[in-house]
Amino acid sequence: MKLCLLPIFIHFFAFFIPFAHAVPFKRDADLASGRSNRLSEPLLNQFVVDTEILNFGLAMEYLLSAAYRDGLARYSNQDFESAGFGSFTPGRLLEIADHEDSHVEILKTAVSEAGGYPVPKCEYQLYFP
Repeated sequence: MKLCLLPIFIHFFAFFIPFAHAVPFKRDADLASGRSNRLSEPLLNQFVVDTEILNFGLAMEYLLSAAYRDGLARYSNQDFESAGFGSFTPGRLLEIADHEDSHVEILKTAVSEAGGYPVPKCEYQLYFP
């Protein structure tokens, strides 16, 4: 049985997506001309606010938690060993799933304390071969 690497793939790309969309970059011409490197207030208002960034992270953590938990429910310890992984692998993945759950709680608290409303958890239909 072939194991799915979906959680690892999501984890890798989830780290970079908020930075790609939330950080405005100055053009080289602006920097070379000596213009201020600080962003003006109107420019800042065009970009995502903190609670939106935190909620994006929360949505990704919900997805990661579901992917690890669903994957662990889908495969037995024997499936992991047959795929060439050590017998410790399911336990380690369970630790990671627990970490994802703690990230969810941290982000829910951060969104609430920042004056926002945490996004609700979705129902996921993940495919595992």
